[in-house]
Amino acid sequence: MQPLARAGRNVLLKTLGEVLARLSFLALFLVAARILGAEEYGRYMHAASLTGLALVGMDLGLGTLLVRQVARRPAELGAYAGTLLFIKSLLALLVLGLLALGLHLTGRPLGLVLAVALVQALWGLADLGFAGLSALEAMGQEAWVKTVARLAALLAAGGLLWAGAGTWGLVAGLGLANLLGLLLALGVLRRRAAFFLRLEAGFVGRLFRDGLPLALSGVFIVFYSRLDVVLLEVMGRSFGEIGWYAAAARVVDGLGILPGLVAAAFLPVLASLAGREPEALARLYRQGLRLLLLLGLPAGLGLFMVRQPLTELVFGPAYAPTAQVFAWLAPNLTLIFVNYLQLTVLTALGRQRLGALATAGALVVNVVLNLWWIPAQGILGAAAATLATEVVLLLACAHLVGRAAGLEAPWRQAGRPLAATAAMGLALWPAQGLGLWPMLGLGVAVYAGAALACRAITLPELRALRGLLRPRSGVAGAA
Repeated sequence: MQPLARAGRNVLLKTLGEVLARLSFLALFLVAARILGAEEYGRYMHAASLTGLALVGMDLGLGTLLVRQVARRPAELGAYAGTLLFIKSLLALLVLGLLALGLHLTGRPLGLVLAVALVQALWGLADLGFAGLSALEAMGQEAWVKTVARLAALLAAGGLLWAGAGTWGLVAGLGLANLLGLLLALGVLRRRAAFFLRLEAGFVGRLFRDGLPLALSGVFIVFYSRLDVVLLEVMGRSFGEIGWYAAAARVVDGLGILPGLVAAAFLPVLASLAGREPEALARLYRQGLRLLLLLGLPAGLGLFMVRQPLTELVFGPAYAPTAQVFAWLAPNLTLIFVNYLQLTVLTALGRQRLGALATAGALVVNVVLNLWWIPAQGILGAAAATLATEVVLLLACAHLVGRAAGLEAPWRQAGRPLAATAAMGLALWPAQGLGLWPMLGLGVAVYAGAALACRAITLPELRALRGLLRPRSGVAGAA
C-alpha cells in the first residue's frame, strides 16, 4: 500500500472509532461544567491542571518513542513494551509521592489533587498500550479500546454527577473508567506481542539518548498548555473565573481531536519513510498539511463566529464571560491543527531535539506573557498569551522543518483553503443572531461550495478519500 493510502486508512480507522470516544469525553466535561457551576468546575480544572503539570514526569516521551521505534523494528515490540511499562510505573509512583510531599509542605489540601493525579496516572499507563497498537498500525483496535473507556467515563461519571455526587463523583467515575481502559489497552496489546514487566539494560541507554528530547518536548507542551490555569489561581483569580476560562479551553481541546488523530496516524508511516524515501515523505507531509489547513481554517473562524450562541447553549448564562475567551482561543485552534503535524514530522525524522527547542521557546514566551498579561487582563490575558504562544511555535516549527528536511512552510499550502474560509466568513457575518445551528449549517454549506469552486479540494480527491475505506480501490487514486 502506498504511504498516503496507509496514512489515510490509519486516519479513517482512528477517526471512525475515536471521534466517538473524544466526543463522549467532551460531552462529559460540558455536562460537568453545567452541573457543577463555574466555581466547582474551576476548582476541579485547577486540580487537573496542577496534576497534569506534575505527571509529565511519568511520560518522558515514552509513548512517542515506542511508536517510532516499533514502526521501524516491529519485532522489538515485546522488549520495548515491557521495559517502558516498568519504567513508566516507577515514574508514576515517584511523581505521586513527590506531589503529595509538595502539597504537604506548602500547606495545600491533599485530597482532591491526589485523587485526580491517581486517575490521570491510570490513563497515562493506558497510553502506553495505545502507543503500542498505534505503532503496529492497529488503529481500529486502539480506537475501539478508547471508545469503550471514554463511554464508560461518560456513563459512570455522568451518572454520578446527575445523582448529585458532585466533584468527587466525577473523580470516582473517571477513575473506574480509566482503570478499565488500562486493563483493556494492555490486554489487547499483549495478545499482539507477549511482554512482561522488566528492565533491560540494553534499552535504558537508548531510551535516555532518544527519549530525552521527546520528553522535553512533551514537558514543554504540557506546561504551556496547562500553566495558565495554575497561574490564574496563583495570581489571585477566583475559581469562578478559572471555570469560565477552562470551559472555553476544554472546547478547543475537544475540537483539536482531529489534528491529533491525523498526526498520530501519520507518525508510524512517516517514521518508516524517514531516511529511506525522502520524496514520499515530503509528498505525504504536503498532503497532510493540506488536509489540516482545509479543516483547521474554517474550524477556527467558525468557532469565532458562533462563540456567543455556543456559550449560551452549552454552558448557560452563568458562563457569559466564556464567549470573550473564545474570541482569543478560536484562532488558536487553526494553529494547533498545523503545529501537530510539524512536531510529528520532526519526531519521525529523528530530529526530536529540534522539536524540544521549538517547544522550549514557546514555553518561555507563554510564561513571560502570562506573568505580564494575567495581572492586567485576567482570563483574557491568559487566552491572548495562549494564542501568541501557538504563533511562536508555528513560526519556529516551520523554520526547523524546512531546515531539517527541506519541507515547505505551511502558508505555502494555505492560499485556496484561506479563500474558501474567507467566503464562509463573509456569509456568516450578516447571519449573526440566527442561532447556533442555522449558522453552523450555513457555514458548512458555503465553505463546501467555496472549497470546490476555488479547487481547494476537487471531486476526484473526494472520491479518492472515500476509496481509502476500501484499500484495494483507493490506493491508486490516493497516490
